[in-house]
Amino acid sequence: MNIDDLSWQARNHGGVYPRMVRTLLDLGQVELLIRAARERGDWNCAEAAARELCAAGEFDRALALVDPFTDIGWRAAEWVTAEIMIRRGEGDEALAMVRPDPAELGDGHVCARYAELLSKAGRVEEAVDVLTPHLGEYWLRSRLGCVSGCDQSVGFALATVPDPVDRTV
Repeated sequence: MNIDDLSWQARNHGGVYPRMVRTLLDLGQVELLIRAARERGDWNCAEAAARELCAAGEFDRALALVDPFTDIGWRAAEWVTAEIMIRRGEGDEALAMVRPDPAELGDGHVCARYAELLSKAGRVEEAVDVLTPHLGEYWLRSRLGCVSGCDQSVGFALATVPDPVDRTV
């Protein structure tokens, strides 16, 4: 397993297709997904199995499953690792691991992921602060309502704020 292989999997839906992974989970085949993740380096299987293990309270197994992906620098694995650590009660360490650098703070997608983790760690005000500079990005406004813990109407209200860019041209 290497970054190039994982990038190819992500771009081309390589490995086990996400819909098949969901079906296997629905059928209770977590151990099969774990085996595919370990033997074939399949990220889709690893991510789904790790989330399932985490939901079952098996944090150490979940972390062990995503560790090889995190060790090679796969960013998606770092986000999943942080989420598991937050669920395990290690929020500060998790957030430090994935905290965006100044250049990444300009990327609304990175900020949205980080804000979700901040919210899960109980740091809602920080999550809102991270998203606020990106309110000009129409797709991101509804995320503010989600991470703030407000009811969905806040997200919908923010989503209806007029877009400063005329997209009809």
